[in-house]
Amino acid sequence: MFHPGVGYKGDLEYPFWHYWGSPLSVISGAGNYSTKTLLDKYAINFSQSMFQREPDMVVVDSSLWDLAVWQQEDGDDERAELPQERVQQWCQHDLPGLMATVSRTFPDSRVAFRTAPECLTCSINACCEVSWYIQGAQLYGFSTSKDKPYSQET
Repeated sequence: MFHPGVGYKGDLEYPFWHYWGSPLSVISGAGNYSTKTLLDKYAINFSQSMFQREPDMVVVDSSLWDLAVWQQEDGDDERAELPQERVQQWCQHDLPGLMATVSRTFPDSRVAFRTAPECLTCSINACCEVSWYIQGAQLYGFSTSKDKPYSQET
């Protein structure tokens, strides 16, 4: 299910990157709902309509949506390094909050975290340096083994 990331405050609510609510998100069926609303009110029915049951695995990625809203709201130079405070907020609050909400929404499904794709060309310096996603996954207790998907280790 397409969603707009963790949001600027990491609470799964607005503001999101300004392209959320554009024709792309409307065509995908997500409209312009917040990530929290999508998970709380629509994800189960979406899953039921596609699979007729809860999925075995949910793969989560907030990817470049998070970077985009931070740059948009902070107004920083898009070529600047990502502030360490922002990375820590994402690692210690935003990602755990997103993963916990997905886990509550799909309690019987395995929940996996996927790192952001690398950019071939990019004007935002930080989006090409995605190691902070891996750092966040490790801090939250997720496996970063190349042999298996990013999943919370128990």
